[in-house]
Amino acid sequence: MELTWHGWSCFRLKGKEASVVTDPYTLSSPPSVQKLTPDIVTISARDHAADAPVGEFKTIAGPGEYEVRNVLITGHPSFCSGKRVGTFYKIEMDELVLCHLGQLKEPLTSSQVEDLADVDVLLIPVAGQGESIDAAKAVEMINLLEPRIVVPMHFEPSVLGVSGTPVEKFCHEIGQTAVTPQQKLTVTKTSLPAEPMVVVLEPR
Repeated sequence: MELTWHGWSCFRLKGKEASVVTDPYTLSSPPSVQKLTPDIVTISARDHAADAPVGEFKTIAGPGEYEVRNVLITGHPSFCSGKRVGTFYKIEMDELVLCHLGQLKEPLTSSQVEDLADVDVLLIPVAGQGESIDAAKAVEMINLLEPRIVVPMHFEPSVLGVSGTPVEKFCHEIGQTAVTPQQKLTVTKTSLPAEPMVVVLEPR
């Protein structure tokens, strides 16, 4: 599988049989979504569900269980102060289990943690400042889920390499300060690292 980042919470997961694009509302225009040739589009922010792009792909914008082109997706509701604010997704494809935590604002429940116990690749927000969980809470989530690869999101791509930013704070919190941003992440079940690894992606 090839994973590329397109800013904020938008990723393209390109597998053997299907391509998944997450949160494309961060892209500049509908044609830019089409250019990524998705088979599936997931929407994590509830207030953006009405703005979901239209095209020849399956759009998933809420909790539930879905199967499209041998990709299994489970949507879980996320809350803030008792109010549902969005959805995070468990995505199973190419023998890998990924989780896109969307705009997670509060820690996961114990049952949600249990359901995500087999996650290989975790896409986690680190922005804080009311936008999502901050770096410290992100590290707490990672320690609970124990994924093999962690990809931070929800930070402005222009701040890569600038000290004091959310992604820099996150890398410091998790103890991996010598992280070099990559253009893409290519991973298979057999290539997963033995020890947890942070991968910071450059925007495409």
